[in-house]
Amino acid sequence: LGVPDLEPDVGFGWGFDELINSGDVLRLDESRRSLCAWLDANKGQRFFLNFHTYKVHAPYFPNPKYKARFTKIKSMEGVSEDAEGFYSKSAEQVMKDKKLDIELMGEDFFNQYVALGLPKDDSQQTIYPLTSRKKLIKLSRIKYSIYFGGINFKNKTVNDYVQTLYDANILEYDERVIGPVIKKLKALNIYDKTIIIICSDHGEEFYEHRGFGHGRTVYNEVTHVPLIIRAPWIKQAKRVKELTQTVDIMPTLLDLLEIPIAHQAQGKSLVGFINNKRSSPLH
Repeated sequence: LGVPDLEPDVGFGWGFDELINSGDVLRLDESRRSLCAWLDANKGQRFFLNFHTYKVHAPYFPNPKYKARFTKIKSMEGVSEDAEGFYSKSAEQVMKDKKLDIELMGEDFFNQYVALGLPKDDSQQTIYPLTSRKKLIKLSRIKYSIYFGGINFKNKTVNDYVQTLYDANILEYDERVIGPVIKKLKALNIYDKTIIIICSDHGEEFYEHRGFGHGRTVYNEVTHVPLIIRAPWIKQAKRVKELTQTVDIMPTLLDLLEIPIAHQAQGKSLVGFINNKRSSPLH
């Protein structure tokens, strides 16, 4: 939460009793502490917990410790390596392209944004109350344009290097948040009572089709995302190759819990794959 496209009034608050903003997307320790504290408080009752991160997202700022697992290169020209440097650069670019950015944001919001000292982080907490969701999304697009604008994806060495930053972000989130949360479930003796689902809402383009980032195309690099489902009573791991969709997650979860699936559900349960029924839910 705290970003314009995940706010409760666009639908992400429906059905939830509690909504928590666990801090800036770059502060993973805050996210981990918030999640573990919530589990401590709710361990004695049935719960549904959904958490979303922007850590595995452009701009890519992995901890150097994790980057070193994928590359020995310390830095590369044209690729922003740290958040402070990048957001300072973004602030400079916003002022440089003042006319264009006023056109995109609107003069009132632009002036408020500048008056706040051009916030040098990605949380948007200080500017969210000032303006509309559409203007904040435009501001995000300006920042992403600045970030990707400095990267020469045509150069294979540069492209490969940027992909190592992306991979390092994934590993960092796995080790600093997902792993500790699973460890917490075990420590609370509820791991074997909990269904765990890990997925992504999109992938990233790295110039496979002359594009980068996401939100512009529906090529496989953007739409082919991981989906991992773990239920305590499923003992044998299976890799499903058939095409599925993220809208299948809700009916699958209901099916696993033996809760009737509403006829309005857009997706289909994937439990048939678990029971060796091989027909694709898309047919």
